[in-house]
Amino acid sequence: MTTTPPSRPIDLLSEACARHEVYLRGRLRGLGVPEAGLDDAVQDVFEVLVRRIGAYDRRFSLRQWMAGVARKIARRHRERAQRAPGRSRRRNWQRRGSTPRAGRRGRRR
Repeated sequence: MTTTPPSRPIDLLSEACARHEVYLRGRLRGLGVPEAGLDDAVQDVFEVLVRRIGAYDRRFSLRQWMAGVARKIARRHRERAQRAPGRSRRRNWQRRGSTPRAGRRGRRR
């Protein structure tokens, strides 16, 4: 069954929210957005789509457009998470398998 595409841009976005939110959440999760930030990231993607709906090129599927926007939003959310003030430097060293002092060996004070 095929449906005719919505004629108004806002109808297109309403459909996108209803049909593609699950896909979008999975896509953002796969792009490294932490679980705690998924709701905000999904909202950010839809906000960009609302602002830019006039620039939507119907030669591409809505899902492709959403995926491109999601990639950029995910990058911003990952960068913001890395800059978060509560982030401990020790956790970064533990991920690399070294200790905080490992880089200081041989240096004089």
